[in-house]
Amino acid sequence: MARLHTLGFGLATLLAAAAVTDSATAQVTIIRNQTAGAAPGTVAGGGNLSAIFNEAADWWEAALVTTPYTLTLTYGWGPLGGGTLGLHQLGSQGGSPNRETAGTITFDNDGSSSWFLDPTPCNNSEYTSGVTNSSANLGGGTLNTGRTMNGATGSASGNTDMFAVCLHEIGHALGLSSANTSFIAGNGDFDVDVTPPRPFAGSTIPTVSGAHLNINTTLMWPSIGSGLRRLPSGADVLANAQISGMTGINVVATCPSTGGGGSPLTTTFANNNSGAIGGAVYFALEGVAGGTGATVTDIDLNCIGTGGVAASISVYLQNSCNFDPQGTWALVSNGTGTTAPAGSPSNFVLGTPLSFGEGCCFSVAIVANGFQHAYTTATTLPLTYATSHLQLTAGSASNVPFTLPTFSPRLVNANFHYTVGGTCGGSATATSQGAACVASYTSFYEQLDPSGMDLAGFQFRAQNSASGYAITSQPSTIQPIGTLDPAATPLALGDDVLVGAGTLGLVVGSNCHVSRGTGNSNQWQPSVATLLGNPAEAMYAWTDLQPNAAGSGQVTYEESGTQWMVTYDGVYLWGTTDPCTIQFRGNEANGNFTIAFGALGTTGPEDWLVGYSVAGPSADPGPRDLTFASLFPFGTGTVDNAPLTLEAVGTPVLGQPFDLTTTNIEPGAVFHVGIVGLTFVGVPLAFATPQAHPQCRINTTLNLLIGPAVVFNGPNTLTWQGIDLTGAGIIGFDLYFQAATLDLSGLSGSTRTSNAIKGTTGF
Repeated sequence: MARLHTLGFGLATLLAAAAVTDSATAQVTIIRNQTAGAAPGTVAGGGNLSAIFNEAADWWEAALVTTPYTLTLTYGWGPLGGGTLGLHQLGSQGGSPNRETAGTITFDNDGSSSWFLDPTPCNNSEYTSGVTNSSANLGGGTLNTGRTMNGATGSASGNTDMFAVCLHEIGHALGLSSANTSFIAGNGDFDVDVTPPRPFAGSTIPTVSGAHLNINTTLMWPSIGSGLRRLPSGADVLANAQISGMTGINVVATCPSTGGGGSPLTTTFANNNSGAIGGAVYFALEGVAGGTGATVTDIDLNCIGTGGVAASISVYLQNSCNFDPQGTWALVSNGTGTTAPAGSPSNFVLGTPLSFGEGCCFSVAIVANGFQHAYTTATTLPLTYATSHLQLTAGSASNVPFTLPTFSPRLVNANFHYTVGGTCGGSATATSQGAACVASYTSFYEQLDPSGMDLAGFQFRAQNSASGYAITSQPSTIQPIGTLDPAATPLALGDDVLVGAGTLGLVVGSNCHVSRGTGNSNQWQPSVATLLGNPAEAMYAWTDLQPNAAGSGQVTYEESGTQWMVTYDGVYLWGTTDPCTIQFRGNEANGNFTIAFGALGTTGPEDWLVGYSVAGPSADPGPRDLTFASLFPFGTGTVDNAPLTLEAVGTPVLGQPFDLTTTNIEPGAVFHVGIVGLTFVGVPLAFATPQAHPQCRINTTLNLLIGPAVVFNGPNTLTWQGIDLTGAGIIGFDLYFQAATLDLSGLSGSTRTSNAIKGTTGF
């Protein structure tokens, strides 16, 4: 037996030296089985024993190179007393060279030990003194003999580092054990003599009672103080390699896996039960909070038989942590592999990796295709296993997948190999794609913040007709004041006021807008809702101006017949001395108008709202970039006509129908047709019907038509079923939905089409 005790005095600081490496890859496999003991109340840090132990085992696996060698370690909490932190006990040994094959490690929970359980054991940020590397020539060249760090902060301060203790106790199991016959044979003179082909041959590594190293900076020194972290040194790894007949070492300065490591998540391969061929095991997997998630790439399982059989697995997920066999399951991946003898890992590579984001929990079902699951009746085992990234909760098994009876508790025998990082996948989604028709709006606008105001030097001309305004843009011309009337009238505008001007019924606002009637707001802050809701038709270059400020330019009005002009001539932006020149011109005989921008100040704190609105309320057309009106002229309509719009009712969730709602069905429509397709297309409807409106598009392939439903004389809204997913079990399948309305002429110029909804099946 080997015990690690507390140290009553401070030790030197610590970490990584030059690596002693071997070109081979690690072939040591440590199987980790956690017992059911409870953690003491004297723990801090927020981590868990399972994750820390896995990190430590991963480190040793990467450090030792040998022919394939498997060590099974059962570990957990238990009372030790006497200041003992950890206790390793050899269970079995054998082979040539002789090595420990099974052992037990216990960590003290009697309350006498104060533990730091690091939630990120591969991150040493709690130890602010960094890493100190110790070295010595022990006869075979200068060898790293210590990697130590102290300066503990936060929860690490004043507590014993569980990560260091796990590394230490696993080190006993790998060779430095007083019950190990190889250690006994080689330690008669209280040292480990390093021989070829191991590096540093000729080194003599001193030992002390209890199968420890007699170098007080090594990991395998008999004791450790609080607030201290030790990592495996070259001497630690080399001593175990010599005792256990391993041919090389690889000392790593960081955890071997990325982002905190932990892969694989391991349960046990000590089976005591099994299922039928084709049976299923059920359990839950959850992305550990703060662990960045995990993406499982392959799974090792325990299979009944002598091995060598080609087999496959089917992996299903359920959107719950309760692994209900009769609930809704979705097939998410398949895996292929060849079975190994019972008790040994059989690797199955997944065709589609399984992603688990932080805090996301799914039930998992693995169906054995062509073999029998070997698993463990978990009445005396813990039901939860975890790394820093992934946690498993044991569940049940059934001989026929997804049917009763089930047998519980049953612990899947497995290694879950993963890469760090994952997302909460599997959720059903519904998003809008493509354009709808036919839309017309009576108003238009652009919103700009002070830094984005790019309209200086442009003017916008609105030419009126029976079908609405045609809007074009060109370089601005600011006409001289007095062009229409040499006796142009300066307007007495205070801050945030409206005044009537001239004989044509116009009202001018101090914040740069002109209305054809009364009742509009003159609030200083531009608002789209206010623009669209104002009771009078108006033209806007709306921002917060202060024409009554000392030194500010004037606002003038002039008219001639039906023509008029309002000029903001160097008017200050509010709270600044930054002038703006903007001119509105119009003709009440035909309704035409122009908004011309000269030089504009840039230091004002307020946004701009530029555009036009009919007497409100009017529909919101959404913002547009007026800068491009010179290249892409646009128009308004005489009435607001919202396009035929399709909206999802929820999302396409497995196990239930997926409905959609069509809105803005025009009064003249007679039929409504729902379209379900497999691909988004987005081609003009005119390709199929030349007389179709140019705005209308076919947004999805016509794989399935639903209807027609009669919608003549309303209502203008219809809810319809796109697909019934009650019996579906496929996650991530994309479908596209669209609506169309027709009159008695069929496909014609009166046909309207909606946007598409892309629905992705899932939970």
